[in-house]
Amino acid sequence: MHFSIPDTTDIIDSRNNNYTLYNIQINGVYHCSLRYSQLHNFNANLKKEFDSNILPPFPPKRLFSLSTSQIEERRLELERYIQQISQCPQILSSETFTDFFLNAQKESLQEKDEDVNLDIYSPSGKKVVVAVRSLDKTLLVYQAAAAKMSLPEKSQPYFALYLILKSSPNSFAVIRKMQGFESPYISMKATLNLQGRYFLCIRKAYWDPCYDEDLLDDRISLNLLYTQAQCDKENGWLELNDEQSQRLAYFDKQGSKKEFLKYARNLKYYNHMFTNLCMSDYPRPCTPVVVAIGPKEILLKLQTESGIKEVELKVTRIRCWRIASVVSVFLIIRTSINIRPLGPKTLELSLEYLISKNTLKWISIYSPQAIFISMCLQSVVDELIMKKNGEHINKSLNKLLKKSISKEKSPPIESTFLNPELYFTGNSAFDDIRDDDL
Repeated sequence: MHFSIPDTTDIIDSRNNNYTLYNIQINGVYHCSLRYSQLHNFNANLKKEFDSNILPPFPPKRLFSLSTSQIEERRLELERYIQQISQCPQILSSETFTDFFLNAQKESLQEKDEDVNLDIYSPSGKKVVVAVRSLDKTLLVYQAAAAKMSLPEKSQPYFALYLILKSSPNSFAVIRKMQGFESPYISMKATLNLQGRYFLCIRKAYWDPCYDEDLLDDRISLNLLYTQAQCDKENGWLELNDEQSQRLAYFDKQGSKKEFLKYARNLKYYNHMFTNLCMSDYPRPCTPVVVAIGPKEILLKLQTESGIKEVELKVTRIRCWRIASVVSVFLIIRTSINIRPLGPKTLELSLEYLISKNTLKWISIYSPQAIFISMCLQSVVDELIMKKNGEHINKSLNKLLKKSISKEKSPPIESTFLNPELYFTGNSAFDDIRDDDL
């Protein structure tokens, strides 16, 4: 998760008192505005639940009113504090954290707690309307949608709720997985001010295609897998030759959904997620690229002068990654003279990659979807670690779905910050690297 406080707002209340609101964005989207005192109380509540060695230093109180430079200093300190605590899984999944940011979202957007109807879609585009409360968390909304779709409880941990942007009838982009500390209803209302059609959709919550086998014997689960594969094919996310297209068409005609999925599982890019066209500094600056995130790798589809070149970055060879703000980035299409900005919210995602034994290299990707790539990468790492520890995905995802919170003492956070606009995410799977990965 990427938390930032890009700016502040000065407020004069009805009693003519001045105070400052710190505007918090999560994954590049406005979430809430909070006073220093609210965050101070939040920190105090975290101290009651977690050991002090987990929590980073909180910006101290000051006796007198802050100057403009002091407000800016506090903004950076609060941003650093939130970024650090959000990197601790125990804190991020705790009720103290999720309830605080859900309530902050509600209060900042002045939402009432009331009965509402929310549209949730399957990958096929079929809609179910669920009756929820406007302030219900993601988990409650997802469970209501899963029940409306008749998805068995044992299958529910394998799927999740995603925010999707429909850019054309047969083209879409996955924006992000909905988080536990937000209200899907409020988040959907916030998209009304954005360009494009956004909607909520249920998709897989895992990467390794082998987990499809756990779901093939249930009709509803099978249909969700089948329609997602169909949807990804229509979106151009599967690479097919004529023979493969004919085979899938044959299974379609026969109504053999299981055979369709078993065949599709062996196709290139099955269970991958793609970004829109962005830019990379690899192998040279200003290289147009489409990023595909898969079960064990990140694929860079580079647009070079000689055509499309694909570079595979194995997840186990990524030592760490970081996200930084970018002031101005332009996408240069080599096949034309067009030069256009990537977007107002372009970010830099940099991966420290083991190119060869004892040789690490930073590879940067510039994209408005940098946070999405980072979140996908983190979930791939989590799944690899889960498998390494011999855990079953059903048990692991079910624990995450139900927000089970360990009462054991949490380990200290190990974070490195070069500056307040930049943070690193370490890769636990990097320790599992083998000689054949090199």
